[in-house]
Parts: sequence; C-alpha cells; structure tokens
Amino acid sequence: MQKFIKLLLAVCLMLSFTMSASAQAAPTKKALVVASFGTTFPDTLKNDIEGIENALKKAFPDRDFYRVFTSNIVKKRIAERDGIVIDDLKTALDKLAAQGYTDVLVQTTLLTPAEEYNNKILPAIKEYQTNKTFQKLVIGKPLLTEDKDFNLVAKALTTQMPKNLNSDQSVVFMGHGSPHMHNVAYDKLQAAFDKLNIPAVIGVVEEDDHPNFEDMQATIAKRKIKEVILMPLMVVAGDHANNDMAGDEDDSWKNLLSADGYKVSVVLGGLGRNSEIQKIYVAHAKQALKN
Repeated sequence: MQKFIKLLLAVCLMLSFTMSASAQAAPTKKALVVASFGTTFPDTLKNDIEGIENALKKAFPDRDFYRVFTSNIVKKRIAERDGIVIDDLKTALDKLAAQGYTDVLVQTTLLTPAEEYNNKILPAIKEYQTNKTFQKLVIGKPLLTEDKDFNLVAKALTTQMPKNLNSDQSVVFMGHGSPHMHNVAYDKLQAAFDKLNIPAVIGVVEEDDHPNFEDMQATIAKRKIKEVILMPLMVVAGDHANNDMAGDEDDSWKNLLSADGYKVSVVLGGLGRNSEIQKIYVAHAKQALKN
C-alpha cells in the first residue's frame, strides 16, 4: 500500500512538473490589432493613423502590433504603388491564430460606429468570437460611440483650434457623413460644441446627409460669422480634406465660402495627430479589455 502511495505521489509530481514546464514553454501570446479605413496619402498615414497606432503601442507594450486597413481600394492602391500588402481584419486574425496568439485586442480608428464598422469590422469579430478561435478577443469602440465621448471629443478638438476667436470667427469642421442614412453623431457633437460654448460648426461632405454644406452655410450666416477656419473632422486628412474642403476647384468649400464673402483659412490635418484624441482611443481599448 505504501509503495502504491509513493508511486502515485511520484506520478503526480511528474505531471505537475510537466504541466509547469509546458506553461513556461508556451506563454500567452498577446496581439494588438489597429483597424483603420486606410489612406493613400503618406503624410496622413504617418501623422494621423500612425499617431493613433503609436499611442496604442505605448499603452500596451506587452502586445505585438499589427496594422489592418478595411478599404479594399486603399489597400489595392498601396500595393500597386508601393508594393506593400496590408491585411484586412479577417486575414490578420487568421494569421494570428496560425501563429498561436490567444489574446487579441482590436482597436478601430474609425470616427463613428457606422457602415464600415458595422459591415466590415463587427461581423469579423463576431465570427471569431463565435468560433472561439482565441481565448480572448475584444474590440475597442470608435471615437464617437457613447454619450460621454462627445464632450470629451469636443474638448479635445479645442486643443487644435485657434485660441481666442472673436464672435465673428468660427471653425468649420468638415465631416464625411453617410450616403445611406443620417449619422446622428454629428448632431450630438454639434450639441456638445454649443453646450461648451466652443465656436465650431459642423458640415458633412455627403449632400444627402445632414448637416450638409447648405445646412452649415445657414448656421454660420445665422451666427453672423465673417471669418471661417476650415478643419477636417476626419481621422485622416485625405482626399476629402485636400480636395472637397481645401482644393482649388470652384466647388471646394474654401472657394464656395470665399465666393460668399467669408474670409477663409484652412488647417489641414486629421484628428489622428491630436494627442488628446489619441488618449480617447486608448481609453476605449482599455475599456474593451475590462469588459
């Protein structure tokens, strides 16, 4: 009987040692995936997208970093022009699974939880969560998602606005808008600006969404604005900012407002380079891990 007990103890010790050695040999592999729409403008890639990516990498140094773009057109153009292949989210998650990652944090750099988020990012996340491909897979929300985000973003935007504007001066932020349905995030952010007495008016590129250019025009006329500072309300200052907002064509916002008699200046630069905006994305990622 004593021999049996000794043998059993020896087996248990061997199993314990084997399990301990196995755990040491295979530590948890953690990944940070930053999912952006993407851009073909090298300057905005470096300053805007990489600005957010670098803030997240600094906040999560224990995670290996991976970049993802959701726009097929952007990915194709970069591949053709630069020979650089950037994965979509599903491809990246497949690679991470094959490499043995078990803990994956995905943070999107999208502005709002709209079409791109709902149609490309969430379905992929839900698929891998349902299949239990990873022990842990979470996603941080876009910049303007919860009610508390709007005041935080409004205050963050003041750090890039000119100081001490007069009553006849206003920043006009150009957002994208949605071609399919009204994105209420712009209304909520405008309400936050107004509540905090921030001299800023929002308009969107998409004519079928609101507040469109005509809506914005009516607002600044009502406020008796004489001088406008145009700034993009977009994570990256890409095609819309450089052309629709600040371009030399007659129908750019800069030239349309100038033709209406406004004094117009332009500040090009996406939200991604704003350190206070970066902090909000980091907070969203941390919240995702807590949930």
